[in-house]
Amino acid sequence: MTNFKCPFYLALWACAVLCFASCNNDKKLMLKIEDYANHMVHPDSAIILVDSIFANDHPSEKTVGLLQLFKAKAMFRKYYYTIDIPTGVDSIIASSVAILEKHGDKMRIAEAYAYQGFILGTYYARPAEALFSLERARNVVADVEQPWTNNIVYDELATIYESLDNLDMSIECVKKGLQLQKKFKVTSAIIMGNHNLNVLYDEKNQQDSAEYYFHKVMRDSANFDSTEVPQFYETFGQYYFRHNQLQRAKYYFEQVPLSRNLALVQLYLARIARREHRPKDEQFHMAKSIHIADSLEKTSDWNRFALRRYFRKLAYYYKETGNYRQESKTLEKLDSLNEAAKVYSITVGNKANQMERDYESNLLKVQHRKQVRTMLALIVVVALVLGFLIYVGVRKSLKAVRERLNRAKQKSYQQAYQIGKLKVQMEEMPATLTGKIAEGKLLFENIATGKTTMKDWSRADFDSYISYARFVDRDIFSELDKTHQKLSTKPLIFFYLWKKGMTDSEIARAMEVTNGSIRTMRYNIRKLHK
Repeated sequence: MTNFKCPFYLALWACAVLCFASCNNDKKLMLKIEDYANHMVHPDSAIILVDSIFANDHPSEKTVGLLQLFKAKAMFRKYYYTIDIPTGVDSIIASSVAILEKHGDKMRIAEAYAYQGFILGTYYARPAEALFSLERARNVVADVEQPWTNNIVYDELATIYESLDNLDMSIECVKKGLQLQKKFKVTSAIIMGNHNLNVLYDEKNQQDSAEYYFHKVMRDSANFDSTEVPQFYETFGQYYFRHNQLQRAKYYFEQVPLSRNLALVQLYLARIARREHRPKDEQFHMAKSIHIADSLEKTSDWNRFALRRYFRKLAYYYKETGNYRQESKTLEKLDSLNEAAKVYSITVGNKANQMERDYESNLLKVQHRKQVRTMLALIVVVALVLGFLIYVGVRKSLKAVRERLNRAKQKSYQQAYQIGKLKVQMEEMPATLTGKIAEGKLLFENIATGKTTMKDWSRADFDSYISYARFVDRDIFSELDKTHQKLSTKPLIFFYLWKKGMTDSEIARAMEVTNGSIRTMRYNIRKLHK
């Protein structure tokens, strides 16, 4: 027996060691792929490894979601400085978002939504969907939970709002991102944030603020290798161009990588060539600038609206060269683009809001279905527990029901009797009330015209007068009934006449009393009201 157990335990231990080693290797491989996907140097390695796993292995659903996220990140970085991107990247990241959201990993969901926003906004010109994804990424986790992801989310949100001509929102997003960047003390990110604020304030023609942030960029980049962030080249080139340092401006403009601003860069190179009296180079760069702008204008509304800054500079160039006809045409195109951009911005905002509402609605539906299933299960359990108790107490319950029914019948008989009595009283009441109103009408009209006074009136006359007054002035009496319910007949008539606008002297004459009596009644009314 002992000889049998020994090999069995050895085999069991061997299986456990192999499983642990396999799991450990899988984790190491995933970390390695993610590390490749997060750097601009090795995105191809991450893509090859992910495709190899999909071809030769059958990973779990959550692992599939993570691998799709890594592949999308790698492709985003690989094609960041190019205009073209392979088709299907939007589908890859959409699948990753759906899988990771299903498995409920908050940090990964936020990261997937963030990259979905980057990809849709940068490569697919779908700003509404990009806005929705980026806002979802920002709402899934707070800034303190995942500051680095939300930092780059703010950066991309700023880019989208800038393209939609909402410069104030863009500046706000950049500043929020800067607050997070300073926590990490990452020099390149801080410089980039200040660079973006310089560009935005320049677009708003707030030159003081633009210069302030530019000098911060220059100061911080003095001890930093700016070749790591070639986005600075365009800003540096514009700065040196404004200060007529043409050689330095030309150097930076020629180093700018491929981007949507390449048309503007070529325009600046043409202006530099003009100032240096190189007409052939000026024509070359100008033709290239217009060609790039025309190509971008035909791709999508997103790229077309991004060219407004270019057209403003182009109009200035034509003015500078004295070509006023082309300047006028360019300004007309710019005005048309501005109007279309306003409509487009509203449309994108509405679409993004609608997507957010649809998402929240679907989320509520899912939660509702879960609650319904839980409630149904609870109801079944409670029903089974209570079934036995109901069966045991059924006779006692039936007896109690019969007793309640008998009491209800007796009560209904009493109520029917009371209703009969009330009907008789209601039939008699209108005739009496009608007579009072008819008698009160004559008395009311005599008092109103001053033909008579209330000197010799009986109690019935006062009642008739009040009945008619209630009939013609219901609003006044509804107010009096709310505020002065306890008034006797004469004070009530005094208060009514006073509400009708009569003076104390007129009321005293109508009621045939002295002014002192009137003051006494007023005093008693106030005292009673307090």
